[in-house]
Amino acid sequence: MKTICLVRHGEAAPEKSDMQDIDRPLTKTGIKDIERVAKKLAKSKQIPDLLITSSAQRALHTAALFAERFGCSTESLVIESALYDQENTDILFDMLAKLDNQVSRVMVVGHHPMLTDFATLLLRSVHTTLPAGGVVGIEIDIKEWPQVLNLRGYSTFSISPTEKLSDKKLDKRLRAAVAATIQNRIAESLAQLDAETAAAIAKTIKKNSKKTARQFVRHLQDGMRKQRLLQMDLN
Repeated sequence: MKTICLVRHGEAAPEKSDMQDIDRPLTKTGIKDIERVAKKLAKSKQIPDLLITSSAQRALHTAALFAERFGCSTESLVIESALYDQENTDILFDMLAKLDNQVSRVMVVGHHPMLTDFATLLLRSVHTTLPAGGVVGIEIDIKEWPQVLNLRGYSTFSISPTEKLSDKKLDKRLRAAVAATIQNRIAESLAQLDAETAAAIAKTIKKNSKKTARQFVRHLQDGMRKQRLLQMDLN
């Protein structure tokens, strides 16, 4: 029996015009999420024999946090730059097929949509979506890794970093994400202005973006409440 543990990197900083995508770091929330999930995995004894990670900064940091919780050295991490491709699932299949058969449990830290697509292919009829910081464990009844190319796997566990968060905390996260997106998108447009003018406008944008985010989340909640009421009426 072989086990593949797929980990999507934690929440990362939004894209910026002055930063390459591969260099995007984890946010404070992303770090806390990974620490929480890694703790759960360690408690359940779901510790891998091998930990492979994408070369992107957000994935490397995620893998390092897991390694720390598992009591492994960061030097033991295997960095595969090909995993940064993010979309080509053949890369992951080929990578697993070449593993040493002494390895029974492997953890792969990577990106969406590659991990989601890979899980869906391996589980055949089951579509799995990994949230940022999410984990899914898949068991395959094989003795040798090359057989992974032909057999179906079975999901044995999944962990989401937001599983036990209150509605209040989830709303706060959503507001922060919406506000950050607004600020970053406008900041890209302000890059053409002089620094002093851009800085002055940025303060106003930061204030108004938080207000807009609160309104957006409130409207979203109202819509969800109305939908529930409609469903109650239909029933």
